[in-house]
Amino acid sequence: MGGDPLETLNDTVDFERFFRPILELAAGFPCSPKGGRTTLDVVLKFRMLVLQSPHGLSLDATERMIRDRFSWMRFCGLGIADTAPDANTPWDFREALISTLTSSLIAVRKLRKKMSLLAGKSSREAKA
Repeated sequence: MGGDPLETLNDTVDFERFFRPILELAAGFPCSPKGGRTTLDVVLKFRMLVLQSPHGLSLDATERMIRDRFSWMRFCGLGIADTAPDANTPWDFREALISTLTSSLIAVRKLRKKMSLLAGKSSREAKA
């Protein structure tokens, strides 16, 4: 393998198949909102975060790089005539993912606590 590492990543990882269902669920965004500004694709937002993280870029720098580099544009699924999402897009998306993940973890902890209480109660009842 050689060439563009982003093309290799794109050819190796099926972002649509593996990430879209999880991202749509986690982000809590409707696929086609009624009224207001159109929602950008969750996979595009995720791809922006994938580009930002390993390069240690600020979100503003990520936005500039996506506008500046054809390989980054292609990786995000953008054409030359498309407008790159602004820096707030991945930030808002990341915050929504963190919020959903935090809420899910809290719910799992509460469920585990209830299950352990129920398990303790049923084992005491069995001994009696």
